Amino acid sequence: MVGSRWRARRQSGRSHAIGRLHLVATAGLAAVTACASAPPYEPGVRGFDTYRVHGKTYTPMRDWQGYQEVGEASWYGGRFHGRTTASGERFDTHRALTAAHKTLPFGVCARVRNLRNDATVMVRINDRGPFIEGRVIDLSRLAAAEVGLLRDGVAPVRVEAIGAADARGRCEG
Repeated sequence: MVGSRWRARRQSGRSHAIGRLHLVATAGLAAVTACASAPPYEPGVRGFDTYRVHGKTYTPMRDWQGYQEVGEASWYGGRFHGRTTASGERFDTHRALTAAHKTLPFGVCARVRNLRNDATVMVRINDRGPFIEGRVIDLSRLAAAEVGLLRDGVAPVRVEAIGAADARGRCEG
């Protein structure tokens, strides 16, 4: 009886240790998978490939310094949150000051000024769009909130290319 109790305790301890090892291995694998599935920001101005949407061809600008445009801005989020953007990074509508533009290269920082209230936000281009007539830029939810665009959803803006994002994907200025 003593031997069988000791054997049961020893097996139980081994089982517990294997359970902890399995938990650690699973957590480690999950962390590696999460990192692999959400590519980090890739520094530098890039994304010059020509592309087609709805039968129209778009060619991203190589000479983007000094670019300015006036038009309508909108914001996107919801169903796009967590999806991969055209630049390859994961879209975070709640924590990232990013935007979609049809022809500004990825990694360019643009100042967006709401012409109704004069509020501004600096965004980094990381996606393509908007593909709706008259719209010039689609902002992340956070960027839209910064310029007071959430309630109406669309507003007249001035977009100015300011420079390139730093190595961590931040826009200064």
